[in-house]
Amino acid sequence: MTYRNDVFTHKTESFDFYIEYTHGRYFIHQDVRVWNKATFNATLLLIESLEWLSLRVCVLTTNTKLIKYSALYGFKYSYSQTSPDGVEYHILSRR
Repeated sequence: MTYRNDVFTHKTESFDFYIEYTHGRYFIHQDVRVWNKATFNATLLLIESLEWLSLRVCVLTTNTKLIKYSALYGFKYSYSQTSPDGVEYHILSRR
């Protein structure tokens, strides 16, 4: 049984932005092809316009680059969770 459901996709030349609804929560994912100020501003606008969803980021505890990237948009450590295969993740949220 799968609980994954991609509910929103925003595609541009610079990046793709996804919102995934899983296990009762909304998680975001972004594939960035071109990083610049316009990409940052467009991403921030998306996140702020969807703030009512209580968005989260799921990141491996060892992926400090993604943790720092998420912090640019106001995401902070919320809790840790271990997957069924034993991998530990940090869950970051803006609230």
